[in-house]
Amino acid sequence: MSLEFDSDFDGYLDVIGHGVSCTYTPTGGSPVTIKVILDQEYYEIPGDTVSFNGSQPIVQGKAKDLRDGAFGDQLAFAAITDLSGNTIKNAATYKIVSLQPDNTGMVAVVLEEQ
Repeated sequence: MSLEFDSDFDGYLDVIGHGVSCTYTPTGGSPVTIKVILDQEYYEIPGDTVSFNGSQPIVQGKAKDLRDGAFGDQLAFAAITDLSGNTIKNAATYKIVSLQPDNTGMVAVVLEEQ
């Protein structure tokens, strides 16, 4: 059950704020443009004597946009630039590894860069 309205989610995902547009392509389906928040979650991998740092790309999106999302579906992002046109993150394509709905109308999607 959704606890908020679509207009609330649209505000969270607005490209003027935190959101970015991406092309979502289900396996065997047609591509569609959706808005999401792209994040690179950093984490530490403990070792015997030395720990390693890593990152995991994750997007937050509307559950209704990703309701049919599945392992292996693709999300493609154009390069992300600042207001001066400087590239912050190069264009990238990801495959879905895991979908984690929060049961409020949003879903976290764990990605793997291709």
